[in-house]
Amino acid sequence: MRTFYAVYHLVQRLNRLAVGLASLLIVLIIVFTDWEAFTRYFLRSPAMWTYPVSSYLLLYSIYLAMAYTLQKGGHVGVEFVVEALPRGARRWLERLGHALGLAFTLIFLHQSYRLFLRQSTEGQRDISNLSTPLGLVSFALPLGLSLMAVTYVLVLVDSFLRPPGQTTLQEQERAGAGVELQFE
Repeated sequence: MRTFYAVYHLVQRLNRLAVGLASLLIVLIIVFTDWEAFTRYFLRSPAMWTYPVSSYLLLYSIYLAMAYTLQKGGHVGVEFVVEALPRGARRWLERLGHALGLAFTLIFLHQSYRLFLRQSTEGQRDISNLSTPLGLVSFALPLGLSLMAVTYVLVLVDSFLRPPGQTTLQEQERAGAGVELQFE
């Protein structure tokens, strides 16, 4: 069990690093968008490269942040149904949701990896003036989905290792992050 939690904490750190990188990419998108506006309206010679680059950076930032959001329990859910159940039933319903999420993630991971391989081996490029290799762009999907699948497995295993009255690491993260909203 000690090894499991060491791996869990390693993946937590990796997810935090990934969301930090995603945040940096968002800052770059802002800088590139501002640069494009400046060159378009003040220099009258728009920087044509900023739109495709910003689009690709946004794709990476989304997929890099997904596992961290799962780790924090921040994905969209129907919480009012879960909250109405007793604690034991709540945990089983959350496990079911995580198992279904994992299944979807693995299917999506498989398909996105196939897409990445095809685009890489065929040398496909985008239609922008940059002619960026699409394999480089589509790599964001299997990268982010792999992190998410590993995080799903860890969250699921942790929920089975914890006794019924003890909170899971995801529940602790959710409470610490202030993700849970209270309506009165």
